[in-house]
This record gives sequence, C-alpha cells and structure tokens, in this order.
Amino acid sequence: MSAEPTARPQGTCIIVHENVIVAEDLREALMAEGANNIVIGRDVSQLGAQSPMVAFIAGQVDQVIRLPEVMEWRGHGAQIVVMPGFVDDVELQDGIHILEQPFRSEQATGLIQKLKLF
Repeated sequence: MSAEPTARPQGTCIIVHENVIVAEDLREALMAEGANNIVIGRDVSQLGAQSPMVAFIAGQVDQVIRLPEVMEWRGHGAQIVVMPGFVDDVELQDGIHILEQPFRSEQATGLIQKLKLF
C-alpha cells in the first residue's frame, strides 16, 4: 500500500481592492499558485467574518494594520499583504508584507511563492 501525498489544507484568500481588474489579476495569480477559496471585496468591513490565511488589501500600511478586522485576522495567524500606492518609511511587523502598486503579475506571483501558502 503506497501513501498518497496529501494536499496542504486550504484557507481563504481575501482580496480587498476597489479596482475589479486588479482584484481579478490577483485572483488569477493566487489560483495559478494553487488557491481555490478566494473572496474579493471592495471594503474590509464587508469581510470581517472571514478567517483568511492571507489577505491582500489596498491602502496605506499604517492605516491597514490598524483596522479591527485586520488585527483579528492577524491574531489568527493570517498573512497580510498591504498594497499601497506608495511606501512610507514604515517598520514592518511579522506577518505584514508589501506589494506596491502598480505591480506586475510577476511581482504578485513572486510574493505568493515567497509566502509558501500552497
């Protein structure tokens, strides 16, 4: 009897962005890397009941990390990827990552691979 390799358990991936095209690009990058449970929203407050493994959120770092939903998600071990329009001189905490906008698909894919989510 041979042991079949088991798939790594999947968690929810959240994308919060006002631009549908950008959100779809991220969804495609996540799916290409193995994600199969992706939720897209325009505002974090719409997604508070989720418990994601990773959340991609458009906004400035200092504002995003203080959102109650983000603080809750981080408390459950979620990786948070902030997508600012420009990067302030902010010291990043564990579990917080930056994907500066505008970005190329290759940059998003590289970060997803670096996080080793799938």
